[in-house]
Amino acid sequence: MTPQNDVFDLPTGATPVDFAYHIHSEIGHSCVGAKVNGNIVPLNYELQSGDLVEILIQKGKKPSPDWLSFIKTTLAAAYIKNALRAKNKNLLNKIAQTGLELRIITKDRPGYLKDVATAFTELKINIVSVVSQNDSKSAFVTVVIKCGNLEKTKLEKLLFKLKKIPNTREVNYKFTR
Repeated sequence: MTPQNDVFDLPTGATPVDFAYHIHSEIGHSCVGAKVNGNIVPLNYELQSGDLVEILIQKGKKPSPDWLSFIKTTLAAAYIKNALRAKNKNLLNKIAQTGLELRIITKDRPGYLKDVATAFTELKINIVSVVSQNDSKSAFVTVVIKCGNLEKTKLEKLLFKLKKIPNTREVNYKFTR
């Protein structure tokens, strides 16, 4: 039961997390602890009949995948799985926002950047930015190109095309945020 004397019927072995989700999904999501009969208990504590349960919450808290190992109700499991899917989807969106930075070292020659742009165009890759840096002590130029994240096969094709451009000495890449 709650401190307001609301009674919830839960299965044997139910935990404070099961209890929190029976009150409301947001209470369950933001659950950080519980007091049972006035004592702080772990979230995997098995509730007994007649226990007075108070849920401790924290704004912005999200459910943990570990909770799925000890909860007993299908209601709590459904809410936790949905929240984890949403969290993973947000994570995937952030990963998709990462990009690729290519660093090409080449011998300076007219038309080189046009050849590089053609390689990107043929593979239908959008270039976000291009910076060309001349080294006054040598005849080499460093070209830094930023683009969106690429699938492995597309990246391999791009690297192959860039290395085939005449006067290309070196091509390196790294993933950026």
